Amino acid sequence: MKTSKSDAHPATKTGGKGYETRDANPTVLFLIGGGLIVLILVVMFIVLGVLKFFQASKPTLNEPPPPATAETRVVPPEPRLQTNPEADYGRLLVEQDSLLKTYAWVDQRLGIARIPIDTAIAIVAAHDLPFRKQSTGVPEKSESGEGRN
Repeated sequence: MKTSKSDAHPATKTGGKGYETRDANPTVLFLIGGGLIVLILVVMFIVLGVLKFFQASKPTLNEPPPPATAETRVVPPEPRLQTNPEADYGRLLVEQDSLLKTYAWVDQRLGIARIPIDTAIAIVAAHDLPFRKQSTGVPEKSESGEGRN
């Protein structure tokens, strides 16, 4: 199939470049990309130099540690908080369990006693408890005529 000059793109007819020139400038984009690559390489070599410096100044295994980091057990001043949290938690659970499963006086003078939780549940379940009527969603009409219309 032959193409004639009349079939050419309209931009080439008018002497234009054939693409949009107002968008991104490729030269500037390549310069920015190249600058970023150079910046990344420079930062990488700086980091490698810092790592080598710190690795060279690392203490060897044969040297004793400095006095500030020596392994000494220093007891902090009072009040000390939990020294063994696992044991404290275990004691708390045992204490709470004993409160739930034993009889004891809360106030003997007033006659208030604590009973085991299972016994309390059985007592409450054996009695008829007051309950609220289930609402049907329809408001009841009052005798005075007040209410919703």
